[in-house]
Amino acid sequence: MKINGTTFTFSRPTLPDWHTLTILDNGQPKTFATTYGSGAKPHIIRGRTTRAAETVTMSATGPVIAVPEDYAGNKATTILR
Repeated sequence: MKINGTTFTFSRPTLPDWHTLTILDNGQPKTFATTYGSGAKPHIIRGRTTRAAETVTMSATGPVIAVPEDYAGNKATTILR
C-alpha cells in the first residue's frame, strides 16, 4: 500500500486464499470498480477489481481500516490510519 496525503493505493493481499478486501473510511466502506460490467462493489474482489480502482481518495481525518476476508469467511482487521 502507498499513501500520499489522502490518496491511498492498495495492493492486493499476498495470501493465497483471500477473496475480498473491504476498506473502511470513517466506518464507511469505499467502493471499487470491477471488471465485466459488474459495477462498483463495497470491497476489492480477487480477480474482479480493476488495478486503477485500487487508488482512492480517503477523508483527511478519521480511521482507515482494511478487512481482508478469505474464501472460508475468516476476517482480519488492520488499522491503516
